Amino acid sequence: MSQHDYDITTADANTGVTMRAEINAALQALAGNNSGATEPATKYPYMWWADTTSGYLKQRNAANSAWITVMLLATARMSNSDACDGFHASQTPGANQIPVLNSAGRFVLDGTDDGSSKIQTGGIIKAGGLKLSDTNEILWGDGSCKISGSGSTDIITATAATFRHNREMAIGSNNWFTINILSSGQVGHLWWGQINPSDTTKFIGTHSTTPAVRFYANHANDFFWAHAPNNGIGGELTFTNRMSFQADTGRLLLGPTLPTDNGVDALQVNGTIASTGCRVNTITAFTDNQTTYIVGAESKTIDFQISEGKTQSGYVSGIDSLVYINNANNRGTLSTQYGIRARAGINTTGVGGTITNVCGVFSDILNESVNGTITNAYGVYINNREPTGTITNRWGLYQVGPGTKNYFQGDVLIGTTTSDGVNKLQVNGTTVSTGYKLSALNTAPASASATGTLGEIRITADAVYICTATDTWKKVAIATW
Repeated sequence: MSQHDYDITTADANTGVTMRAEINAALQALAGNNSGATEPATKYPYMWWADTTSGYLKQRNAANSAWITVMLLATARMSNSDACDGFHASQTPGANQIPVLNSAGRFVLDGTDDGSSKIQTGGIIKAGGLKLSDTNEILWGDGSCKISGSGSTDIITATAATFRHNREMAIGSNNWFTINILSSGQVGHLWWGQINPSDTTKFIGTHSTTPAVRFYANHANDFFWAHAPNNGIGGELTFTNRMSFQADTGRLLLGPTLPTDNGVDALQVNGTIASTGCRVNTITAFTDNQTTYIVGAESKTIDFQISEGKTQSGYVSGIDSLVYINNANNRGTLSTQYGIRARAGINTTGVGGTITNVCGVFSDILNESVNGTITNAYGVYINNREPTGTITNRWGLYQVGPGTKNYFQGDVLIGTTTSDGVNKLQVNGTTVSTGYKLSALNTAPASASATGTLGEIRITADAVYICTATDTWKKVAIATW
């Protein structure tokens, strides 16, 4: 290794012997590309330097201001056949360098050769397209995540670790396509991480019959999760056409904390559902005798408790229906409004189709605990409050249908909430009727002092008997004319 300043002065060449030695030293420095552990003291434009410290061959730039790294020393060469040994497995290319296959035939852009992968990099590869053969794979992460091809169907597979992508992944073209995410174990999940609070995951389906995304879970613990790690901000899952969920169990669980699967209900939500509408379709066929309970929509508010000695001053509602106009800009007329609308029965049936009992509305009050107390129980409670505006006709109960009967097994009280425990119909006030008919004539009191209650009236074929005081009767004779 030698270097020279390439300036042979009189002091260097006082005799022929010293001149020859100085020329030989300069030629030796040229032959060895000015090799040395440090750069030459005197530098010239386009000068070569074999840097033995870094192991690179370098050339001076045209301005004679810096070195340009060209290639590795000793391990890289080029011949007429354009064959390259490449970089040594323990070395990686730097800036402005051309990477080539290493001696093992693998393409290592940076990092350490893993000993198996054909292409290896710790950075991002961007390309206009990627094609896999049926047998080759591209691995990333710890090597457990890969893109692999199998026959005529290419799939994305996470064999051990979770596949995370924090920006964007696009597959397919402007035409419809299908992404199959297959998982046979507990670790087979696909994640889209929401790095920014405004990030969303969107699936847009443009085909009329095929959904944009299908998720298949072959293990009881596999699931699809739209998750927002930034304190609950973001994590939006948007479908522009329709969204369908179907699993082996036929159940979908939703909520900030997933509810415990009850093993029965198709949709289970931990939280509030807000919707502009809801429709429940229940279609079931029975081919034999059985006892089955079918519920189109069910609301259960049963698992709550109040500590001893405490009072909850609010209310608990199984179904809360609020339907009213609340807009000062409303100026038009609405024909009909229903708080709750129920319809039951038969619309179309074949010969012999029969329903034994139909209830438009069924209310059941229960207290099955000997420790529990209900002060007031109302099968139906109607609060027809006093209006500020105008209500032309106010009805508490309004029933249409001339052939319809009204049945009350217990007492009927009008104008009072206190029952005498004896009479079925009790009225506190005046009754007005266009007619009055007895189902049968009464039996006359045995005497004027017979047992009787003030106000009691008995009608026979000959007289009307009125009890004017306890056990005191008077009568008015009636006759034909």
